[in-house]
Amino acid sequence: MKKIIIPILATFAMLFSACGPDYVDIESINTRAATFTVTNDMWKVDDNNDLYASFEWTAIDDYTLKYGNVTAYLYEGERQVPLPYAYPVEFIDGAGNSIWQPLNIRFDIEQGVITFVVSDLGDQLSSPTSLLTMRFRAVVTIPVSYSIEQ
Repeated sequence: MKKIIIPILATFAMLFSACGPDYVDIESINTRAATFTVTNDMWKVDDNNDLYASFEWTAIDDYTLKYGNVTAYLYEGERQVPLPYAYPVEFIDGAGNSIWQPLNIRFDIEQGVITFVVSDLGDQLSSPTSLLTMRFRAVVTIPVSYSIEQ
């Protein structure tokens, strides 16, 4: 009798406990990265005497702006420094004197565009020098959620 009752009870338990499909939630990230090189002739000067260089980048879309994250780094040799970044830079004035000014490097984003901006606390950037050839790495990270029916 036990041999018959146990399988019947097990069958009823499975039928009545399964109210619907089970889902497995998987969370992940989607990452895209790109390297941008700004040469001396690519810098433009804005109204504040800051230098900037803009690049079209389709990774920065509406979804990224709403839910994702963009980070950028300045390459110093092989080392990557996260932006914003400020460090002292030597400039030579018209009289040949050495002037040290803090240089600030940051980035701005908008849909489809990343812009790298260089500014200082003095007035030395009105004429870019070869010092301002810079290489950057930018990373877009977007959260992704999946629900998979089991």
